[in-house]
Amino acid sequence: MKACKCNNTLDNTGVGCVPIFAVTKKIILVPYFDSNGSVNQLDLSTVTGPGYLDDAFFSALVNQADGSKRWFPLPEMKNIKDERGDDLYESFDDQTKMFINQGIRAFSGLILRKDASPILLGKLKAARCVPVGIYIIDKDGNLIGSESQEGYLAPIRVEEDTFSVKWVKTGDKNVQAINLAFEFHIDENDEDLRMISSQEMTANLNLLKGLLDVRVVYSGISVTGVTAKLTTDFGTLLNPVEVEGLLVSDVAARNVTTSASISLTGTGSSFTESAPGVYNIVYKTTDDPATTNVVKLTFTKAGFDFSEVNSTTFVTP
Repeated sequence: MKACKCNNTLDNTGVGCVPIFAVTKKIILVPYFDSNGSVNQLDLSTVTGPGYLDDAFFSALVNQADGSKRWFPLPEMKNIKDERGDDLYESFDDQTKMFINQGIRAFSGLILRKDASPILLGKLKAARCVPVGIYIIDKDGNLIGSESQEGYLAPIRVEEDTFSVKWVKTGDKNVQAINLAFEFHIDENDEDLRMISSQEMTANLNLLKGLLDVRVVYSGISVTGVTAKLTTDFGTLLNPVEVEGLLVSDVAARNVTTSASISLTGTGSSFTESAPGVYNIVYKTTDDPATTNVVKLTFTKAGFDFSEVNSTTFVTP
């Protein structure tokens, strides 16, 4: 809560046109501080001009390579409650009372059905490990955050250690769900809430989706090539969801032992998806690694996080 100033008077109370916040539809989790220790916020001086806030702008935030600066959109939510509790007062014997602090604002909502998997539950629990904030997307596609610093739209900070996620199994009278709840930081003030209107953007923020983590299994390793099977955490243990449709331009190869690039185009090379998520890779003939060389493949494609894959190497037999 903002403190009163000496010799303060009332603030002016004229009212102008302000867009109305609509019902919250989904939220975006954001690490509150980036790797440099700065608040992970939007600099509004860089987003001026027609058409700047387009799909590519927000896709870049979701696909940001630095996880400390990345946006993590959650699926659509239902039964959202976002309410501030009663203010805290001290009462005295003469029945008067004195204001101490504003009440805490609490948020809760449900992620439902197929989106509410135990896998997502585990990933959401990671939000307990770092200071986080949220941006709100309402049903009209408006982006809502906090202008705690002039010229910036910051995520609304969450009070650490209040982030709670519970999985609800399907019952006779309920569908599978994840119950998400937290409290906002005590220094977050409702009067600081601001929005970027959907009319000021060409992007539809309600369509934003978070990244999928990717795993890899290498087989058929030789000096001429390798087979990579790429899957996500979702699906079943026997039939995980595959990463389909990659192109040779989405992959780079490197001989770690010799610090030399391995071309996947040119004489003798090929890149084929022999089955969903299964990629047969043959190196350019003149770039074939020698026996016992360490090789690394690096994958990149919007919508996926290949961090685990790209940290993996294999040795040619």
